[in-house]
Amino acid sequence: MTVTFNSIDKKALVLSSVYVGIATLFLFSIYPSDPFSFEGLYDSTLYYFFNLLFLPGQIFSSGIRFAESGLTFIVLISQLVHLVIWYFLFKFILRKLLN
Repeated sequence: MTVTFNSIDKKALVLSSVYVGIATLFLFSIYPSDPFSFEGLYDSTLYYFFNLLFLPGQIFSSGIRFAESGLTFIVLISQLVHLVIWYFLFKFILRKLLN
């Protein structure tokens, strides 16, 4: 049994990986002690704009993150679930647009 990916599947996978990946980076910059946080980050309006733009890709994970900041593994598992959800969503959208 072989699994084949057509071009729509590949594009959907790349789009969902980029979107959820950037959302994960923003998710791990919420607290000042986070690894992707730096001084002056929270003064920028672009940070808040992009954080709102990527909020749908991190909505459940941000709830987990705000509840307890040390649950990194559970947040990453939640982001993998988001990746699958966004993959199927982008796949549906691309099929409707390109066909």
